[in-house]
Amino acid sequence: MDENERRERAGREAAEWWTEMQTGEMALERRVAFVGWLRDSPLHVSEMLQVVEVHDGLAHFKRWAQISTEGSEQDDALDRVIEFSPTLKTAPTPARQETKQGLRRGSFLAGMAASALIVLAVTVWYSLSGQIIETERGERREVALADGSVVQVDPETRMRVKMRDSSRRLVVLEHGRALFRVAKDAERPFLVDANGTVARAVGTSFAVETRMQDVIVTVAEGKVAVSVSPPPGTRNAEPELAAMLIADQQLTVGGAAASASVRKVDSQRELAWASGRLVFEDAPLPSVLEQFNRYNRVQMRVDDAELAQRRISGSFNASDPNSFLAFMQTVAHVQVTRDNARNLVIAPGP
Repeated sequence: MDENERRERAGREAAEWWTEMQTGEMALERRVAFVGWLRDSPLHVSEMLQVVEVHDGLAHFKRWAQISTEGSEQDDALDRVIEFSPTLKTAPTPARQETKQGLRRGSFLAGMAASALIVLAVTVWYSLSGQIIETERGERREVALADGSVVQVDPETRMRVKMRDSSRRLVVLEHGRALFRVAKDAERPFLVDANGTVARAVGTSFAVETRMQDVIVTVAEGKVAVSVSPPPGTRNAEPELAAMLIADQQLTVGGAAASASVRKVDSQRELAWASGRLVFEDAPLPSVLEQFNRYNRVQMRVDDAELAQRRISGSFNASDPNSFLAFMQTVAHVQVTRDNARNLVIAPGP
């Protein structure tokens, strides 16, 4: 993500925070989350100050009804040219000066009104489309939602949160994975929609992950109903219940069909990634490196076909690739070097 994209994202998030602050008293969890967001980056502080400055400036213009509509469009355009071009300014007669001042005032207020409409349109758009939560490679986030729920967001994840519906709470997971600790609210079910697979809960802890065409739902606490949307063109457009999951159960949905049976799993092991741990059991080395690379800026790769066949088992700190490399050097005769991009290359030892 380049600088422009980071600034655009920070500006969007600042607008979302400002919109939320205007809706009423913020819950303690949301205030803590807001402070954490400000602390994440000086760019967040800068964009928030800009939003506040624009809002403060607009608040000083109360007389929208007095905007002048008199005068021709040509005269108004000429006045703007004269106003912003010092070499063209002349000493007008008093009568002409009064007319110009009225036109300038009308033009200026009209511009401010247009700016206010733009700000309002952006605010309404964010309210309807929902809060966007997105992480980059090597970035993990914990986000407190407006209802008190908490989301552990894995790297390379994007989701849209919609909490303004009085009858439900909805998260659309576009890609990646996240762990949801849902605040109990029997009147508003909590829904996570990922590629047409919908996990429904009231108050529980569960994770949803997209992997290629599959959606994986893992439950740590409580109960989660998993429904699957029928294929496009199907007469019955209502989602069908695939399974009712309880703690330590997992369901994988591929395409439009759920797997034949619910799997019994160790949810703490399956969801260790939410606390920054990577757990592998007889996994090929390239797959292990791919997981580490999602959590770190420095990338690792294996430079030997035979070494790539090696299987790995163990639990590792996701943000500490050096510990993993030390482990590799104790169980295999390997050497670690850096390539031109300063990334780490694992190869057989001399």
